[in-house]
Amino acid sequence: MPSWAEEELEIEELEVGVLALRGHANARDTWQPTIDFLEQQLPEYKFNLHTYDFEQLEDAFLHGWLDFFLTSPGQATTLARSYPVSWLATQRTAYSDIPNKSIASVVLVKQESRFQTFSDLSGHRLAAVSDKAFGGYLAFRYELDKLDHFNNQYFRNIEFTGPPTDRLILDLLDDRYDSVIVPACTLEAMVEAGEVDIVSVRVINAQNPANSVCTVSTDLYPNWTFAMTDRAPTFVGGLVAQALLAMPKGSSRS
Repeated sequence: MPSWAEEELEIEELEVGVLALRGHANARDTWQPTIDFLEQQLPEYKFNLHTYDFEQLEDAFLHGWLDFFLTSPGQATTLARSYPVSWLATQRTAYSDIPNKSIASVVLVKQESRFQTFSDLSGHRLAAVSDKAFGGYLAFRYELDKLDHFNNQYFRNIEFTGPPTDRLILDLLDDRYDSVIVPACTLEAMVEAGEVDIVSVRVINAQNPANSVCTVSTDLYPNWTFAMTDRAPTFVGGLVAQALLAMPKGSSRS
């Protein structure tokens, strides 16, 4: 009969849902290292990664299929208003080491575009991933509200395309839209990957607040949040939170 030390460790499976803002393949590549780190730190648990668009993630959450989820602050706040959610950790990124100054909108036009300001874009062909995307549409809308530019006609020709966000920039270059609204660092990531020439586009209201490494069009807001649903045991959430907070800088990317 095997000794206790020789007995196989019983593994409990936990389900983690992640918003696939830049597409499912990108989300898996981005967040699998975090999942691997959690499994290294907590070997008695297996974390199954699932990637969703906005509606799919909300559906999985409402059906009670998830123990943990990671999404944008806009969607996380919406879910937490009506359902039990526990915040465990806020994402750190290379974009900003300050968690409450990490997300912003970037409003892009083609380099030769005649549009120069937010007000110039009113009523024209705009596109964003979703009206629920905080780092895209919502942060931009908040900026318009602050500047007194927003009205019922401003977004009359907007199209919400769904993920991935990268496609928006390519569609802009193909003249499908006059301007597109994307999250911070989407453009720089595509430039680094050789998918876009930086001189082909221009950022409206370009700025680099808080020494941000990516150019943005709006104020900076809190980053994505790793949260626990009421399906997961509270003590497991505590273990996950400790592991996430102990994760070495650079172990995962945004």
